[in-house]
Amino acid sequence: MSEGQSASNEALQKLLDTGEYSDLTIKCGLRAFKVHKAIVCARSEYFAAASKPGAFKEGATGTIELLSTVDPNAAKDDPSFDDPAAVKLMTDFLYLHDYPLTRTYLDASDPLDLFSKILCSSGDFGAIMDVKVYALGSKYQIPSLQSASLKKFEEAANLAWATDEFVHAVHLVHSTTPDSDKGLRDVTARVLLEYDDVIFANPAMEAVLAPPEA
Repeated sequence: MSEGQSASNEALQKLLDTGEYSDLTIKCGLRAFKVHKAIVCARSEYFAAASKPGAFKEGATGTIELLSTVDPNAAKDDPSFDDPAAVKLMTDFLYLHDYPLTRTYLDASDPLDLFSKILCSSGDFGAIMDVKVYALGSKYQIPSLQSASLKKFEEAANLAWATDEFVHAVHLVHSTTPDSDKGLRDVTARVLLEYDDVIFANPAMEAVLAPPEA
């Protein structure tokens, strides 16, 4: 990264951290993100449309409220509700063109031993959070976020395929993204085929992939 790019990222990080000069607030649960229309709306058609004066109430109030998974009335895995931790990663991406890994990888030769040592900052393991972030990219019309989270998900899935994390991630792929969106589905299909003899011995994965009852 050039010195100029580094300085620009530092300035954007400061704006994101402090909320200085903010003219838009994105709320999700108890979290409130003080953001800037010039940055957020330039990268998301959804937020651009919602922020237009006179179009929606958000344009007049300067606040966009997202349904939160921490709401006691939130239905489990309902795509209408967003995880505040994933929304935080989304706002990071809008400013910095990336979002931090949701785990710290430690040296280990055995992937299962590696995952036993994961340090998670979000409360969810990496593959699960990457699915949630991808779903936000789809919902809020941020194609570049989908591309970034898809790459991160593929990397995580290649390590997590034998864990309960991957089972949950596959469940979220099929419950929180539209059937027409093949990005995450193609990755999970490839991993399932590569390790099918082990993965399909797990009753939990069989239950996730079983066709819904008529």
